[in-house]
Amino acid sequence: MVIATYGQVIAVCAGGCAALATVSAKLAMADETLILCNDLHFFVSSYLSDQGDIRERFNANGPLDGNICNAVVLYVRILFFGLIFVFNALMWVLFVKALRKCTSSLEATVTNTAANFFLSAILGSVLFGETLTLLWGVGASLIVVGLLLINKGSQRQTEIQKPKVS
Repeated sequence: MVIATYGQVIAVCAGGCAALATVSAKLAMADETLILCNDLHFFVSSYLSDQGDIRERFNANGPLDGNICNAVVLYVRILFFGLIFVFNALMWVLFVKALRKCTSSLEATVTNTAANFFLSAILGSVLFGETLTLLWGVGASLIVVGLLLINKGSQRQTEIQKPKVS
């Protein structure tokens, strides 16, 4: 039975932050944001056209036109660009901590990379409808086998280096 070390858990968290940074980057540049805003604007406009005095009060607070979507998209993109930097900074902090806690830098690097790879694929599939092919599954399986071999080798090396107490 393979039990993850504290360093490996931190490396997985670092990989998760890297995956969230990639999702933030995709959302920051997605054209779907403008389409969604335009659809929402159309829905709100349609609803308010039936509500006379509410529409007047809404228009008194600001114009109800297509330019509002451009402003919303701009603010959403600025938010997601900011999140790219936040998640990358957090990833580096966690990755450096994982390097200190893991038995080898290779263990931390491979665990971080694999976590980033898997979580990016899962988030891409869930959030963006990306398909995961058989080839992706084979590659993911090879990554898991490689992680298990590295982890097993690290545990053996640690056991060999420990002095035996009589």
